[in-house]
Amino acid sequence: MLSVTGSLSVYFTCDCSRRERIQFMVLKNDIDPHLQEELLELALTLEQHPELAYEEEFTVSQWTCFSKRHKLPITYGLHGKAPMISLGEFDRARCKIVMTADLDAVKLSENGPVGHFCGHHAQSIHALGLAAMLLENEFDFKDLAIRMIGCPAEECRPAYDSNCALPFIPGKKRLLEEGWFDGATAVLSTHLDDDVTAHQVHLSKGTHGAIWLRAHWMTDVLTSFGSMYPISSRSDTLLAAYRKELGLYIHAVKTQDKQRYLDIWIETNGQNDQLTKMSIIRLQQITVQCLQVNVELVTHYEPLRQEKKLLEQAKYVLRTWDQSVTVKETDCLQGATDLGEVSALFPTLQIFVGGTKGMTHEHSFRVVDPLFSYIWPIIFVQKLIINLLQ
Repeated sequence: MLSVTGSLSVYFTCDCSRRERIQFMVLKNDIDPHLQEELLELALTLEQHPELAYEEEFTVSQWTCFSKRHKLPITYGLHGKAPMISLGEFDRARCKIVMTADLDAVKLSENGPVGHFCGHHAQSIHALGLAAMLLENEFDFKDLAIRMIGCPAEECRPAYDSNCALPFIPGKKRLLEEGWFDGATAVLSTHLDDDVTAHQVHLSKGTHGAIWLRAHWMTDVLTSFGSMYPISSRSDTLLAAYRKELGLYIHAVKTQDKQRYLDIWIETNGQNDQLTKMSIIRLQQITVQCLQVNVELVTHYEPLRQEKKLLEQAKYVLRTWDQSVTVKETDCLQGATDLGEVSALFPTLQIFVGGTKGMTHEHSFRVVDPLFSYIWPIIFVQKLIINLLQ
């Protein structure tokens, strides 16, 4: 049973296939049952067709088909790789909201399977569902304009594709350069949370950023370096060298050995100012000095800074609308997201939604409560937008 204040929600289960169980889910809360069923079916379809960074052709086609069925205006950025649905007049509206939805899946190893082990397919459901619901309910767009952007390439492809050109440019950085976020008064995003089967929303002040470096070497150099710095102390040695010059901005360092190179993940403190381009170059220089090898930049993620006012608005909506949902709050999450650069320019909020089992970026990650993970966020974001307008 999914309890939602002011509504009736029912969730039946049976000993049948996952697709058949969808027929037994009903959420009566501002959303048409036929639309809900369509969205749940689409969630399964997208989950079963995962695509890697900058190869999300099937996912883009599904955005196109859904938009045609619901008479949603759709355009494309990044030479057709980024589908966009715009409602209202973005140039004139008082409140201009961009909602992002990552399109890509992930490959956990060079020869491993491709899958939505980070739950990005759910973000498409949230964005498309919101667009259809706003249009079908004849929402008044006098003061509001909203743009749903399907964003390719959030996952860093060089992690599993050694032939990927460096540096890797994440999708939202390229969308920023094309101007698709210009003028936004708020940027909203959803994401499935790690291993939370309960009805819980996770809010944080931000997410640490990251600088990903790659050190290339020959086998004899690797052997020499390994004897000087055992794996157990390698990260500590680099962390000390980085912090000596850049202080506590450097939060943590992890290294991973590959056959011909060493990957170095430098996690940066999300509470500090941005790293300048010169600072990143200096980190590369320090790494070269420590390892005596060539070092390339793989990619760079700015820390995600959540807008305080948007966080408070989200908590207010949860208190006044659905008190059955638990709210977890943390100062900062580990990891990185290409929303960081967006949040440095526009007020940004990303919410993490439960109903899942297993950790993201692991083969075991999956949605166990489709009604909550796929449908509930659509209604929540709609109510958040209404609250922002007031």
